[in-house]
Amino acid sequence: MFNLKEMRKYNTKKNRSLLIALFTSFFLVHFSVNVFKVHCYTGTDSFGCPQYGVPEKFMELWKGEKKNILKSYTCPPHGMDTILVTTTREKTDLHEKIYQFYTKRGFQVRFLIGSSDSPETTYPHRFRENYIIGEFEDRYENLHFKTFSAYQFVFFCYLQNANIIFLDDDTFFDPFEKIAYAPITCGHQRFKSETTWKKPFGKYHLSNEVWPDDYRYPTYCGGPCTIVSAATAEKLYHVASEIELADFNMEDVLFTGVYRSFANIPEPAENRKLCQHYSGDYNALISKYDSYLNI
Repeated sequence: MFNLKEMRKYNTKKNRSLLIALFTSFFLVHFSVNVFKVHCYTGTDSFGCPQYGVPEKFMELWKGEKKNILKSYTCPPHGMDTILVTTTREKTDLHEKIYQFYTKRGFQVRFLIGSSDSPETTYPHRFRENYIIGEFEDRYENLHFKTFSAYQFVFFCYLQNANIIFLDDDTFFDPFEKIAYAPITCGHQRFKSETTWKKPFGKYHLSNEVWPDDYRYPTYCGGPCTIVSAATAEKLYHVASEIELADFNMEDVLFTGVYRSFANIPEPAENRKLCQHYSGDYNALISKYDSYLNI
C-alpha cells in the first residue's frame, strides 16, 4: 500500500544527498580551477591562468651595486671541473667522504657553509681550504645567500673553461656520466614554465609581494643538482649581484629561472642520469659512494 509519509521521507533523504553531491562537486571544481589551476597545465595563459615572463617590477630592483658576501675561500686551479656542495658545517665525516670520492676522479671540491662564532673548531683543519664561508647565518631561509656565495666564488676565482656542479650534500653526482655542452643542465629535474607556478600553501609558497600570483615561474632546475658552465655562472653572478631579491628564498627558481631570464640565457637542458637525489637518506648515499670504490 502506498505510504505518503515514507515517500516524503525518502525524497527528503534523496534531496539531501543530491545537495551534498552538488556542493562537493562545486567545492572540488572551485579548488581545481581557482586554487590548483588544473586547467592551466595545458600551457594556456588564458582563463585566469598565470602569464609567462618575469614581472616588470623586478626591473626596478636593478641597482647596479655589487655586494660581497664571501668571508673565506681558496680558488682551485683553472680549467678543472668543480663541485660546489651545499651543506652544513657539522657533517664533517660526510664532507671527507665526498671530498675523497670526487678528487680521486679529477674534480675539485668545495663546501658551502655560513658563518659561525667558532669556525676553527667546526671542521677539519686540513680541509680548511675546501670550505667557502659566506657572511650569513647558516639556516634554510638563507639558502639563496649560500647559492649567491657560490656564484661569487666562481667569478672571483675566474674559473674559465670548466663545468661547475652545484650539488646538495644528499645527492650523488655520477663522475662517469658525460656532461654534454649546455649553458645550464638540470641533473635532477627540470621544471617547465608551462606547468610550474606558485603553490597556494606549504614550504615553497611565496607571498604575492615576493612573486605575483598571476605569473608562472620561468623554466628552472630543481635544486639538488645543476651543472652550469663557468661562463654562464659569471653571467648569472652579474645579474644576481645587482638585483636584490632577499625575500625570494627558493634559490633554484631564483638563479636558474629568474636570473637566467634576466641574463637572456637559454632554457636549461636536462640529463637525469647525471644525479640521484637521496632526500636526506645519507646511509643510502654513502652506500652509493662505496659501490664505486673499485671503479
